[in-house]
Amino acid sequence: MSVIIAGSQQPFGVLSVHSTRRRKFTADDINFLQAIANILAEVIERRRGEEAVREGREWLRVTLASIGDAVIATDTRGCVTFMNAVAGA
Repeated sequence: MSVIIAGSQQPFGVLSVHSTRRRKFTADDINFLQAIANILAEVIERRRGEEAVREGREWLRVTLASIGDAVIATDTRGCVTFMNAVAGA
């Protein structure tokens, strides 16, 4: 029995189970395997999203650090959350 591990853009692959003896898989078996495939798809999507956020943060950090002008970021309370080297000098 096999089910698709669906992705948002394209499938990630196929999840299959095999039996050592001939048998018919039930609807419950199929639903269980599909649920596991759905969990795998969510984990893959989440990891990819987390990696994209990490890469974006790193790009932003490097970009802001290399700007020749002072850059200071604050939160909604006015607390400084980021200051590049020029602003700290």
